[in-house]
Amino acid sequence: MAEKQSPGIAYVVSLCGIMCGLSLALMFCLGMIPGFEYVSPAVAGVLIWVVRERLGVRYGLVSYAAVGILTMLFTANYEASMMYIFLLGYYPIVRQYLMKLKYPVLRWVSKLFCADKHFRNVAAS
Repeated sequence: MAEKQSPGIAYVVSLCGIMCGLSLALMFCLGMIPGFEYVSPAVAGVLIWVVRERLGVRYGLVSYAAVGILTMLFTANYEASMMYIFLLGYYPIVRQYLMKLKYPVLRWVSKLFCADKHFRNVAAS
């Protein structure tokens, strides 16, 4: 039986680059399409989730950081950028670990803590 090989560097770079590019392009659409300020960060988070599923948490975090920094630098809507950075970008990465918690009450409290952290940061900015 053949062992599972790790993906090559070309696959890693291309997948991360394409998903980060698509996420950033979606975040650019904020100003052009009305009502996209809530949909775009969520879809960008799903694209980062694809990177985490295929390549692992390390590449997911690197892609999340790259999109978060570029979003803050190049997009005009800072509210949507903060929504991506503080909730919808990292939650798909953290969700894997939250679901491993044994007790459902602890799971809910930790999810509420993540959401509360997001809303406090957005309200402060």
